[in-house]
Amino acid sequence: MAALTGLVVLALVGASACDDADGPDEPGPTTTPDGLTTPGSELELGQPAVVPTSEGDGVAELTIERVDAGTAQDLQQLGVTDFSEFGGRAPTLYLLRLQIDWVSGARPVLLDAKHVNLWSGDELVDPLPPEVLGATSPCATGGFDDSAGPGASIDSCMAFVQASDAEPADRITFSSGADGGYWPPDDAELTWPLP
Repeated sequence: MAALTGLVVLALVGASACDDADGPDEPGPTTTPDGLTTPGSELELGQPAVVPTSEGDGVAELTIERVDAGTAQDLQQLGVTDFSEFGGRAPTLYLLRLQIDWVSGARPVLLDAKHVNLWSGDELVDPLPPEVLGATSPCATGGFDDSAGPGASIDSCMAFVQASDAEPADRITFSSGADGGYWPPDDAELTWPLP
């Protein structure tokens, strides 16, 4: 599978020209006082974000590792065989590989399109429902074991499809509800640009 990964430099305050007595400018904060990644941040693929979980008062570290291009065989294994909604042509399949580290509090529950999204311009790329992603699929997914607690880590996957003639996906976002701190109308979601 061809990897669609790329790096984007995190936007930080640039160093201004100054004499040696002033020293270099310090970069702006990258976390909030409670240790979460600053809302509105732009991150590189592979750079973790510390975010609230979608249940209770938990905190998780979310790492978007890479986005892989799926194959025709992957589509078939995932049960995407009716191409009528894609103009009769096989859609483009994106396999989003991520790692979730449970930092503290309630069990992390954030692997759904309510929180993690793939975008093509102003259009959301359609996620495949989690129930088609099993432990043996090309996009194996799963949650934390019942016996797991803070310090545990899982590798997971999300799958997205779009018409093959659509503009390629250009970014991944993490968002939360209005009181979660990463609310899109406030331009506060986290963003991982793609090449």
